[in-house]
Amino acid sequence: MKRFKSILTLVLMVSVSLLMAQNKSDNVAPKKIDAFKGNKVSLSTDKQISFTSYKNEVAPLLNKIAQNNNKRALTMSHMGHSVNIFSVLLEQQTCLSANQDLNTITFTYRQDPSYQGGSGVVRTSLSTNGGTSFDSTTLIPWSLPITTSDYLGRYPSGVIYNPSGNTSYENAAIVVTGPMLIGGTWGGDFYGSELLNGTGLNNQPLPFESTLYPTVASTRQTLFNRLFLQSRGDKFFVLGDANEDNGSNYTRIVYIVNIGQWDATGDSVIWHRVPVEPDFATTDGLPDGLTYPALAMDDNGTNGYLVFVGRNPDANDPLSYQPFIYQTNDGGNTWTKIEFNWETIPTIVNHVENYALSGVNRPFFYNPIEAVIDKNGNLHFACYIHKAWSNNPDSLSYLVNRFYMNGVLFDIYQTSTGWDAKLIDTVWCDDYIFYSEGSSNYTIESRPQMSRTPDGSYIVFSWADSDTSYVTETDNEYNNMIPDIFVKVYDATTNTYSETINVTVGTDIESQATWHFLADQCFDLGNGNIKVPLSVGILRGNYTSNDRIDYYLLNDVIIGPQGITSYTNTANFSIYPNPVSDQLNINLINKGINTIKIMNIMGAEVYSTVVDGKDHCTIDLSNLPAGMYIVNVSNSTGTNAKKIVKK
Repeated sequence: MKRFKSILTLVLMVSVSLLMAQNKSDNVAPKKIDAFKGNKVSLSTDKQISFTSYKNEVAPLLNKIAQNNNKRALTMSHMGHSVNIFSVLLEQQTCLSANQDLNTITFTYRQDPSYQGGSGVVRTSLSTNGGTSFDSTTLIPWSLPITTSDYLGRYPSGVIYNPSGNTSYENAAIVVTGPMLIGGTWGGDFYGSELLNGTGLNNQPLPFESTLYPTVASTRQTLFNRLFLQSRGDKFFVLGDANEDNGSNYTRIVYIVNIGQWDATGDSVIWHRVPVEPDFATTDGLPDGLTYPALAMDDNGTNGYLVFVGRNPDANDPLSYQPFIYQTNDGGNTWTKIEFNWETIPTIVNHVENYALSGVNRPFFYNPIEAVIDKNGNLHFACYIHKAWSNNPDSLSYLVNRFYMNGVLFDIYQTSTGWDAKLIDTVWCDDYIFYSEGSSNYTIESRPQMSRTPDGSYIVFSWADSDTSYVTETDNEYNNMIPDIFVKVYDATTNTYSETINVTVGTDIESQATWHFLADQCFDLGNGNIKVPLSVGILRGNYTSNDRIDYYLLNDVIIGPQGITSYTNTANFSIYPNPVSDQLNINLINKGINTIKIMNIMGAEVYSTVVDGKDHCTIDLSNLPAGMYIVNVSNSTGTNAKKIVKK
């Protein structure tokens, strides 16, 4: 069988890097990142896609998993549904928003076409009791399609706006943005707002023929304001791309920072826009940068950062794809590039040196996943860090692709003296293509995201990954076809990180946590306990071409000093490598008394030990015959088992 994703702790960083270094020549290959390519796959106007093949592949796997575990009930609140997955396709959307002061959670999505106005209407479901129940009927913050049969909203985001000092949800508002269709084709962007009591509706369509984008070519047809919508004080920020292309390659990378100011006199938002064009190094006249930046603004919307990734001609290392960071101190109106030098960060240097024998000793940073600012005013952003393949000018966009591993996630952050980085975890499974049509592939992905508590004392990371003991493989990669949600918490006061916690394993939605969102705000309950609002999109029916997707909030996911406090089986564990030749590493969630047993396929015990007070152990299996075995871990909270293959 295959390797289950590991729970990597800070103390294991060195040993994990050393493990990675023990690769064979056939375990890696060069992988080209199309930095210049104009990728229009995610710009689909709309279509119905078939889940038949997905059902056929996943159903027997879920049956196996169901037989292996006694499911624990996980309370979920139904928030609403859409006709297809395009409402929640991108993790960079802000669909799930939360506000601790109001104990309020919202979820913004395209409504079902059976409702008046069809699927171009954007609906927000509202909970005023911390997620226990939702009202999906009151708030329709983008309703123009009801009266016009046009201006159809797509890829919506929505955030809660709470005026300073307010304690009643009725005086707060939902602010929504996204691209829209006019006459069946991409026609512009929409902006809407509505008070949470259902009054004060304001809709602002912005067609592309507007002259608000003077620095963008008039032929440009996508200005998608769908990335990282956030509410900061009385201001709002959302990114839209205005990249130019020649039909196959991007010729300019330009992002629009849409900046909104709440107007209390009209219960609406007044918007203006600022273009930012990073000065990437070029190859054959094309910008050598990736096309998804991350945006983070501070609590009052004055200071903030844009994090791109690309080749920086001003950097000490101008060859590497690395963070390319701009800072604002005036609310986003002007942006200045600041210095970043990965060579001063030992964690990254060591990671690259031990990542693989192949390649060159330079990192290859992938798209920044998300960015937040902690309570100390320090920027944090997460991204995968690979190893660069070559120093040849023609091969700078190639990275070292390790087989059977998606990538290693890092938190990269500012300090009082510069920059540092910490390894978050390894994500094993690659994107699972469940449907293809022409050149378009539709996938289930890891969807890594970041959030924070109201004052930035804690930062929360989440991502989705599948148990590789069950999944299929494609081109030397595991398929992320049966995902669970993993969470890790950073404490800005102590500068420490929690264990990685699988919050859906052993529950009713184990291996079914598709299209998840992490809310823009997590709740600080005191004493180190963090309530983490998470949502999932679950396919219902028979996986036919017109299946709807239902949205659920996972209730009471609370991470405390001892791990997850609301529900967990702390007998859960991870193992690596798998298959194994001799040394098997086991990471344990529970640091109490754990009994570890290994059985052969006939059920006979071939090894047994007790681990007390440790979260890791190594077992020598070199004397065991080749074959399949079961590793069983039990403690006071329950029992869990995983299959391994001894080579």
